[in-house]
Amino acid sequence: VDKCCEVMRPYPLETVPLGFSGNDYMVISLVEDYYLLGQPDKARALAAEMGTELLKSAKFYIEFYDWAPDEFELVGQYIYFLADVLKAAGDKELSSTVESRFSDMVGSATAN
Repeated sequence: VDKCCEVMRPYPLETVPLGFSGNDYMVISLVEDYYLLGQPDKARALAAEMGTELLKSAKFYIEFYDWAPDEFELVGQYIYFLADVLKAAGDKELSSTVESRFSDMVGSATAN
């Protein structure tokens, strides 16, 4: 898992804007793998970085929702997938933070 993270460092973690969203699935799977290997600090660090990237993309796509609804929904699915992995690993606080930041973003956008 460490080697995977080392190899992917030069590339963006979140790749929905590049049209290669399979990478996002793999990164979240690496978070899960770190938990399974008993390395929660590495899992949290990667999850926090990925969560930040996903939320940035979600913010962009919600601002241009009329032109990219599929991309927004895909990013949202990955945000919930990441939150589910965190929750399943017992990291409920980080899971809740990711979910609530996304929910707040959606709530703010729909209120406007």
